[in-house]
Amino acid sequence: MEEYLDLSPISKAALQKRLDSIHDLKNYIQQTQKMFVKYANVGNELCNCMTNLSKSFKSLSEFDGDPTIDQMASQIDNFVNVFEMHYSLVDSSINDYLSEFIAKDINNAVEKSKVAEKDQDNCLSFLDKYAAVSKKRPQFELEELDARLMAQYGSAVFNNFYLAHAIEIVERKKAVEIASRVCYFCLLFKI
Repeated sequence: MEEYLDLSPISKAALQKRLDSIHDLKNYIQQTQKMFVKYANVGNELCNCMTNLSKSFKSLSEFDGDPTIDQMASQIDNFVNVFEMHYSLVDSSINDYLSEFIAKDINNAVEKSKVAEKDQDNCLSFLDKYAAVSKKRPQFELEELDARLMAQYGSAVFNNFYLAHAIEIVERKKAVEIASRVCYFCLLFKI
């Protein structure tokens, strides 16, 4: 907990470095999503071509009633069904999950960084003003300034903690959930 009380430039730089790596992660995830979208689009195009091929086999009067052609068309239809399910799973199991991860976890960390930075800037600004206050002021004014400084500092510390927590969530999900979900899916379907 002590590391979150430290609002030093070194601590701020360490959090910023972690936040920068999250921005890079977001870019990598978006590139991965584009790759899977292309994969699914090409696969769906293949399914459309296979469906057209099956229909053409079934519609040719020369092959009407030929059990071999009927069986081929049926097998093509079966492949199309399996492939369509597979490409649908790519969207639901990978792309949707990655989109949710970006929208929820990564964007939450980015928002927390903005709030933390604003609070730290406010705290430092108030500290500068506090340092410039004459100690000859009445005691109750000095006590009020002390209380306001402590409130500013407390807010900055809490928001610094919330930022570090949001970054930790992203890093843990990246290390475990994201990698395992994509790898499991790729191994399951041998992509």
